Amino acid sequence: MCKHSMPELYHDLAEEFISRQVRQDNNEDLDAVVLCQLVSAFANARHNDLQLFESVARAALPLLPDFDGRHLANLVRPYAYAKIVPKLDNGRTLFDEVAEVTIPQVKSLTPQHMANIVWAYATTEQSHPALFNAISKEAMHRLKDFSAKQLSNLAWALSK
Repeated sequence: MCKHSMPELYHDLAEEFISRQVRQDNNEDLDAVVLCQLVSAFANARHNDLQLFESVARAALPLLPDFDGRHLANLVRPYAYAKIVPKLDNGRTLFDEVAEVTIPQVKSLTPQHMANIVWAYATTEQSHPALFNAISKEAMHRLKDFSAKQLSNLAWALSK
């Protein structure tokens, strides 16, 4: 079955996740993998439910310190595909919060993570000079490790 043929299922899935977040049910099951997979599935299905993406962002916020580079990249990428930049209750965006967690981890990021993260920020027009500077400096030391596509994505994103 085509992934686009069941929009009512995605609608119901979104409502269920959001209602659990409001009730704070089953939050012990949430982790980086679950949250990344959820927003990725919705973005891939092109079911860009703003309330769901905002709810996932709020759920991710207290867990962000536990995210590694792969999870950070896998979290922001679906938001970029969906062209959604959720504002959080603290007045900042999910992208602001992810940047703060990513900068101290920049040396552990793979070239793919670096390219995906800056691509997501550029695609959503999120400016974060400190993050871009940290990734740029780290990438300069490891350019030989980047594939041609990663170099292209990095160059494109940094040009924005």
